[in-house]
Amino acid sequence: MLIQMYFYLINWYVWGRYDILVLPPSFAYGCTENPDLIFVTPTVLTGDKSLADVIAHETQFSSHLGWSVLIDCQSQRPNNPHSVVDLKVVDPESAFSRVPYAKGSNFLYF
Repeated sequence: MLIQMYFYLINWYVWGRYDILVLPPSFAYGCTENPDLIFVTPTVLTGDKSLADVIAHETQFSSHLGWSVLIDCQSQRPNNPHSVVDLKVVDPESAFSRVPYAKGSNFLYF
């Protein structure tokens, strides 16, 4: 139902297909979203579809936060024209978690 509603409202999907990749049970992160692929833990795949809302949440999460990151970056642009991550002071875990948001922001910007 959610996919049909999306195509009714938006009517296009630039990447052509959307994949769900099931992670190993020992993977450290629960779900990771991207505009064309989400990684999910095996626990969200139930036969009765009771956790379908988790999949719906992950599909919209990247684009929703992409808007937030785009607005944030645009508001900082005059003060920070060269946005380069200084890997000596940035925690790798923080840098990893911002990647999907930056992707969504770049998609909306271009």
